[in-house]
Amino acid sequence: MLALNKARLSAIALITIILAVVGFYGVRSLFAEETKSIAGTKMEQAWYPVNKIGASENPEHIEVGGSPILPAPTAPGACSIDNEGEPCAVLLNVPDATYTFDEPTLLSDLPNDVSTTNQDFARSEE
Repeated sequence: MLALNKARLSAIALITIILAVVGFYGVRSLFAEETKSIAGTKMEQAWYPVNKIGASENPEHIEVGGSPILPAPTAPGACSIDNEGEPCAVLLNVPDATYTFDEPTLLSDLPNDVSTTNQDFARSEE
């Protein structure tokens, strides 16, 4: 009878340990997935109009503002990636493709949720 109780206690202890380990890793994976979805926010790219306010093309001398340019300035025209004049638009990483700037913002002072794409500019015709 004593041996049977020891076997039962050993089985209960083993099952408890297994449930604790599975429970720990199960709860941990729930939090890990939550962290991935927060940290892994997908950014979209959109073109925005810019104004050069200084002599150089440094981020401190270029203002971006308004709504995204549609269609993107990738075709020949007054503002295009194929032109070689002054910057007229910049490609930015934004939270969503409808992101709008409420007021002109220097490229050097972009909000935390907006970033440049190596300052890919579309340019005006010379």
